[in-house]
Amino acid sequence: MSSLGSDLKSAREAKGISLEEIAAATRINLKYLKALEEDNLDSFSSDFFARSVIRAVAKAIGLDEKDALERYRALDSKAGRKQPAETLPHPPVSKSARSLLMNAAFFVIGVAIIAQTLFVFLKQRGEPPLPAGAARQTETRTSLPVEVPVQAPAAAVPAPVPEDIQGLRLDLAFSEETWIQVFADGAVKLDGIEPAGASARIEARSELLIHLGNAGGASGVLNGRPLKPFGRPGAVVKNIRVTPGNLSDFWK
Repeated sequence: MSSLGSDLKSAREAKGISLEEIAAATRINLKYLKALEEDNLDSFSSDFFARSVIRAVAKAIGLDEKDALERYRALDSKAGRKQPAETLPHPPVSKSARSLLMNAAFFVIGVAIIAQTLFVFLKQRGEPPLPAGAARQTETRTSLPVEVPVQAPAAAVPAPVPEDIQGLRLDLAFSEETWIQVFADGAVKLDGIEPAGASARIEARSELLIHLGNAGGASGVLNGRPLKPFGRPGAVVKNIRVTPGNLSDFWK
């Protein structure tokens, strides 16, 4: 029985389509297209990434995407590969937790001040009493006054304010080759593999939905403010849902 890679290659050659043409249409690096046709599936960073490439290639050469994916799943199951665990962005620290941490810090500082005051008090009480009529000798020194220059108070740096944008505006930058899919108000706006150095802007009225195949390869600015990291390099992150009501959950 012929392999998945050889069948994809035969279908591509039968239609007179070159690998370079598929790379241009799908924005997939040639090395991954060659690895797929050679059945070198270990070259892909994750199962999610491999399935994305297979789906894109099958679509580009006019084959049934579901059939190609079913054959890949059968191969993956037979090889006994373990699926990578999916990760989601860490939830932001709540205001109540932040308040608890600040109260704890103030408590520790207060204890330190009390301990220092008690130490000085006990030390003074421990000095021996003076004889009657005697005065404790103290050394006095006379020195010229030192002029201390008065520095002007530093200007306060204003906190960044989000841009006045109607709806949602997401600016993405890619530091590594990254598979990404972005829906804006339910419509696909970005779907494919973005190379390192690429960038994209997506706008929506009420919702953005993001799936990533290499979470560490992308960074973003949402409505004018930098985003928290999507995840670690190579991690698969799905269902990042952004609305006007939860913007602050994703800002740094």
